[in-house]
Amino acid sequence: MTTFDLNPGPVSSGYLRRVSVASSLGTVLEWYDFSLYATASAAVFPAIFFKEADPFVGGLASFATLALGYFARPLGALVGGHLGDRIGRKKLLIFSMLTMGVASALIGVLPTSSVLSWAAALLLLLRLIQGFALGTEAAGAIVLVVENAPPRRRGLFASFVGLGAPLGNLLGTGIFAAFASLPSEAFMSWGWRVPFLLSIVLAAIGLAIRFGIHETSAFQAVRANDLRAKLPLWEAMRRSPRAVLSVAGVYLTSNLWSVVIGAFSIALATSAAVGASQSSVLLSVVTGFIVEVIFIPVFGALSDQVGRRVLMLVGTVALVIWTYPYFQLIKTGDFSQMVIAQCVAGLLLAAVYGPLQAAATEAFPTRYRYSGNSLANGFFANLVIAPATVIMAALLGADHTVGLVVVYVGGTVLVSAIAVVIMRESRNSGAGDTPAVPSADTPSPVSAD
Repeated sequence: MTTFDLNPGPVSSGYLRRVSVASSLGTVLEWYDFSLYATASAAVFPAIFFKEADPFVGGLASFATLALGYFARPLGALVGGHLGDRIGRKKLLIFSMLTMGVASALIGVLPTSSVLSWAAALLLLLRLIQGFALGTEAAGAIVLVVENAPPRRRGLFASFVGLGAPLGNLLGTGIFAAFASLPSEAFMSWGWRVPFLLSIVLAAIGLAIRFGIHETSAFQAVRANDLRAKLPLWEAMRRSPRAVLSVAGVYLTSNLWSVVIGAFSIALATSAAVGASQSSVLLSVVTGFIVEVIFIPVFGALSDQVGRRVLMLVGTVALVIWTYPYFQLIKTGDFSQMVIAQCVAGLLLAAVYGPLQAAATEAFPTRYRYSGNSLANGFFANLVIAPATVIMAALLGADHTVGLVVVYVGGTVLVSAIAVVIMRESRNSGAGDTPAVPSADTPSPVSAD
C-alpha cells in the first residue's frame, strides 16, 4: 500500500510561520483558560461557590470541579481524534478555540450569591466544556505544525506549539496575579472575573488567524487517495499500541506537573499552615513558567540534533530526584526559595516537553496521526491524571506533611521515564519518503504566503 508520511513537500517559510502562530496561539488560549480555572480553584472558588462549606471541604469541592475538566478531556480527545483524521485538522482546531473561548467568558459572568446552587452547577458544566474543548485541541495543533515542518526541523517547530501550555499558564497566572493585587473586596466581587472575560478577545484573534490556513498536504494526499482510516482510533490501538502507551506514559509527567505547579503548589503555599502571600506565590509560579517558555524551543531544537529520547529521559529522571526538594522549598513559604523550586521544575519540564511535541506526532502515520496522539495524551494520560488534584489534597497530611504527595508525584514521573525507555526514537522518521501531493480541489499552502 502506498504510504504518505511526514514530509510535507515544498511549504513557504511565510506560510510555515503563519501555521506555527495559528497553532501556538490556539494552544495558548486553551491553556490560558485552563490555567485561570486552576488558579481560581485554589484562590477564589472555595470562597465564592462553596463558601457555606468547611474550608477544607470547600477546597476539596473546588479541586473536584478542576478534576472534572480532566475527565472531560478524554471524551474530547476521542471525538476530536476521530473527526480530525476523518474531516480534517483545521475544522477541529476552529471548533476547539471557539468553544473554549465562549465557555471561559461565561465563567466570568456566573452569579455567585442569589442563585448559588445554580451557579455552582453551571460552573461544573462550563468546566466540562472547557475540558472537552482542550481534548479536541491538544493533538491537532501539534499535528498541523509537524505535517508542515521540514523533516530536520520538526523538533524546533513542534516545540513552538509546546510553548502554548507554559505561555498560557504564564499569561493566565500573570493576569490573575495582577488583578489579585486589587483590594480584597474588589478582587472577590469583580476582579477575578476580568481575566475570564478576556478569553473572548484572545479567541477572536486566534480564530482570525486559523481561518487563514489550509489543511496539510499530507492529510490532503491521504484524503485524495481514499486512504483515510474508517475507525482511526481503533486502527491506532491495533497497529501502534506501543506508540500509544509510550507516548501516554511520557505525557503523564507534563500533565501532572502542570497541576502541581498551577494549582496544588499555590494551595499549599497559601494555606494557613504555610502562610505565604498570594501575590508572592503567584509571582514565583510565573517565574517558573518564564524559564519553561525560554527553554522549550531550546530543547526542541536540540532534539533535532541529538534525538528526542535522550533529552526526555534526562528530564524525567531529574524530575524524580527534584520532587522532594521542590515540595520542601514550597513549604517554606519564602519567596526566593519558592522561585528556585519553580524555576528548576520549569527547566526540567522543558527538557521533557520540548522534544515530546515532535516525538508524539512522529510516532503515528498520517491516516491516524490525530487519533493516535489524542488517544495517548488526551485520553489515557489525562484519564490517569484527572483525579490528581483530589489525590494530592487527600494525601497531604493534616499538618501539611508532603511525604505521600512526593511518593505519588515522583512515582508517576518514574513511569514516564520507563515509557521513554520503551519509546522508539523518531527523529529521522519520514526522512526520504516521497512528499505528499496536495489534492487539486484544495489551495496549496505554497501559494498561501
